[in-house]
Amino acid sequence: MFAKVYCSVIGLIAAAVLNCGLSQYAEVSITHTSNPTVGRSASLACSLVTNVSSSSVRFQWTKGSRVIRQSSGRCTSRSTTTECRDTYSIRRLYTRDDGSVYQCEAVINSSPVVQVTSSALLHVIVPVPVVTVRTNSIQRVGHSLRLDCRVSTVTGVTSRTSIIWTSYGTQLRNSFPSTSLRTDSYTISQLNTDDEGKVYQCEVMLDSTPPVLAIGRFTLDVFVPHPTVRVTAPNIQMVGHSLVLSCYMTAVKGIRSRVDITWKRDNTVLKTIEGVGISYQTS
Repeated sequence: MFAKVYCSVIGLIAAAVLNCGLSQYAEVSITHTSNPTVGRSASLACSLVTNVSSSSVRFQWTKGSRVIRQSSGRCTSRSTTTECRDTYSIRRLYTRDDGSVYQCEAVINSSPVVQVTSSALLHVIVPVPVVTVRTNSIQRVGHSLRLDCRVSTVTGVTSRTSIIWTSYGTQLRNSFPSTSLRTDSYTISQLNTDDEGKVYQCEVMLDSTPPVLAIGRFTLDVFVPHPTVRVTAPNIQMVGHSLVLSCYMTAVKGIRSRVDITWKRDNTVLKTIEGVGISYQTS
């Protein structure tokens, strides 16, 4: 916040030198509550210090060109100076209030009348919303999965919101900016075994000054169902002849990993085949 102070006199030009020159002075300044934040109240204080003799002091607050408050203020007399103060309260700050110029004008009812003005530029802090990503579905291999993104409501935010879905830097989906956007969803068409541990992000951008970015993350915990295994043999099993046993495993949609097949007889390993590929086909 900055303050620009100047002194002017309503009346003769010669009198301005007397009241704003070396012997007499009048200064006014604006201070505000620390960290003005969207959704919260704020208070601006206008302080006048002067050695100009006066019967009264009148304060006038303006925002831009609009008068928002007029008051006589509160004054305290010191040995050589008079200190006056007035306060303007903002009930709730909005994102649109960022960059607003407030002006306090103190008019000293002296002879001649002295007018002192100070301006302040208000910078408003936009709090970061909370973003959560959840799912109500079972994360099962071969099935689709919908992720839901929810953005907490921040009181006073009137700027547009954009939601972008990403995974490891790749943009998956983005929404159209809107002032009412608080939820969005992204659907994974099919979960595979290599999706285990994959992270999806819901990135929420508030179109404020400066822009505010909030991120919600979701890590996949994919459930892989156990396949069914069966062993078959010829119907006729004759003594003295060889026998071929066949092992079948039901294919599970979405499984992309490879498997090891081990044949045993009474817990004795007979044969092991490693890295057998699995494929899923549908007709």
